[in-house]
Amino acid sequence: MEGHPFPAFLEDVKTGIRFLRKHAEQYQIDPDKVGIWGTSSGGNTALLVGLTGDAIRYKTEEYNEYSDAVKMVVDCFGPTDLTEAIDNIALIPENMRPIFEGLRGEDTEENVEKLRDINPINHIQNGKGYPPFLILQGNRDDMVDYSQSELIYHRLLDAGADASMICVDGAPHEGSFWSNELLGLIKEFIDRNLS
Repeated sequence: MEGHPFPAFLEDVKTGIRFLRKHAEQYQIDPDKVGIWGTSSGGNTALLVGLTGDAIRYKTEEYNEYSDAVKMVVDCFGPTDLTEAIDNIALIPENMRPIFEGLRGEDTEENVEKLRDINPINHIQNGKGYPPFLILQGNRDDMVDYSQSELIYHRLLDAGADASMICVDGAPHEGSFWSNELLGLIKEFIDRNLS
């Protein structure tokens, strides 16, 4: 993270999506059927990508003639509102602090303000055209509070977005969260939205 604070990771992922579209024939993919799926911090990234499709502020020069918008988003237990951690890094467990310090960059008010954009909930706009979202989380998650998924799910619905949520009863952050049944439901969502 050192030297590459937010939004570097988001710009990188969006650049990767545009790269895939540019080379769609070479990689034998359909450029009109690109979706994103992420878990934990990758879930946060997937949400951000889905909510900021083709946003100029996150578009780098590489392949900028191509779209970085996606057709569907799967988020598994991704943080959606890190305001408390951003506003008071001292409250974060010591072993996790370097992550937030790296995301923030130099400790300036401008960088702290910029880091607030890492919260997917801050990007939701009423009536904007978004791809469909599938939000999944276990209600025994001890890394990301279950309320994070509930929050974004309800905010998306309130804004008129197509959103679904699956609670995996008793499941932790990883491990027994996963099952063949759950993977089947995710596959159905992907097939439905990318077919």
